[in-house]
Amino acid sequence: MPQWVQDEIQSQRLSLNYKELEETGRNIIESISAGTSRASSFLDSDVDTDQLIRISAFLGFFAILACWEIFAPRRTTQTNKSTRWINNLAMSMTNTLVLRTMFLSGVFGVAVLAETYEWGILNSIIWPGWSEILVAIIVLDFVVYGQHVLFHTLPILWCLHKVHHSDIELDVTTGVRFHPGEIVISMLIKIGTVLVIGASPESVLIFEVLLNAMAMFNHSNIRIPLQIDAGLRWMVVTPDMHRVHHSVITEESNRNYGFNLPWWDRIFGTYQAQPSLGHDHMTIGLERFREPAQLTFTSLLTLPFVEERVIQQPDQRALDHIAQGSKTRQDEKTVKTNEQVLTTKCSSVTLSP
Repeated sequence: MPQWVQDEIQSQRLSLNYKELEETGRNIIESISAGTSRASSFLDSDVDTDQLIRISAFLGFFAILACWEIFAPRRTTQTNKSTRWINNLAMSMTNTLVLRTMFLSGVFGVAVLAETYEWGILNSIIWPGWSEILVAIIVLDFVVYGQHVLFHTLPILWCLHKVHHSDIELDVTTGVRFHPGEIVISMLIKIGTVLVIGASPESVLIFEVLLNAMAMFNHSNIRIPLQIDAGLRWMVVTPDMHRVHHSVITEESNRNYGFNLPWWDRIFGTYQAQPSLGHDHMTIGLERFREPAQLTFTSLLTLPFVEERVIQQPDQRALDHIAQGSKTRQDEKTVKTNEQVLTTKCSSVTLSP
């Protein structure tokens, strides 16, 4: 066969191979585009459903707990409730706007993408039924516990978290009183966790609804019979259990970090059953931030950046309580605090209410 004929045949083969390669590439691109389009469509519709469910659950739980506080309060309120509610709910609405601006689809949207593209540990394992959802919820709750400990341990994070602890009363609105900076960091931590473990959209939705509901529940000023509370706190964090964490006494505010599950505090030794002065006599909040002018909406936004004068001294309510005849060792220990004065900036703030 002449050489020119062989060259022509080879040229035709190369041409055919190129056309096949081009066609294959086009099919791949179309498949990816179609998959992305379907994922985007599912994402948009699922995120809308997620938001509807979360808003409905929030309003429902909020209404139930608010009514419960009216008819069966645990403690007598000493401050103006309407002012606190306005400030706390304003913080909540601000946080919602910040999250909607910075994270359009939120952690739920990330879970949809992780499931679509099979990212994360759980997506690489075949799980039976609800076990995958249960594992994801438990892991996410443990991460929230660890995050809470870090916000009390690292000075730069405590500067943000002290906005939450500055509330001098506890009720359902305290559960949504957080600085926007803390909310953004918390969202980033949850997104990272979802990507690593591959939590399903269903598990993320259930966890987010539980987290919001439990945050309002365990901050609520509601009375639960002691016998019921004693059994309930083995399964969930109760208001009496979490109220200890909001004590003005440092040793108590560094206890009971859990939000949903109470097991982590028991496992890691951060559990305390009751406040040393009892729920009726304990002081809630931070010693240095108790004036109304310090607790307005605008003041709460700037609170992390305010130079802080930290004074550790005996709690006056503890002194008054002991003066009335209390003989308990815990009361005596509370007032044996050495007084010291420090002036420090937020970057090196003493983690002491």
